[in-house]
Amino acid sequence: MEPTRKQPPSAIYEEVDSLFHGRVRHIRTSIFLMLSLVSLILSIVLIAARYDAAGVILLITVAPCCLLYPVVRATLFMGKDSFLAVIVTFVLEELMKHKIKKKIQKIEEKKY
Repeated sequence: MEPTRKQPPSAIYEEVDSLFHGRVRHIRTSIFLMLSLVSLILSIVLIAARYDAAGVILLITVAPCCLLYPVVRATLFMGKDSFLAVIVTFVLEELMKHKIKKKIQKIEEKKY
């Protein structure tokens, strides 16, 4: 059995302890949080500059997915980055948007 070599520190990756997989190397959570913040600010700028479609897409799709991905990765995928984790994140985000939309429609129906 080969001894594991310690990887040099990286600006993009971090090693964390996982409950079931020992040490796991994945993309830093802070990167996703910064991407979410940048996409939120950029969407506001685009909407203010009359690029409504691009701004709305960033606001309702990219920002929530960047916020949700670290939670999905930590809870459902034991801290490992994977393509399936990204797909699950997008599905959960769409389900949340659908539930919120239904609640808003229900409230509007009660008003009238």
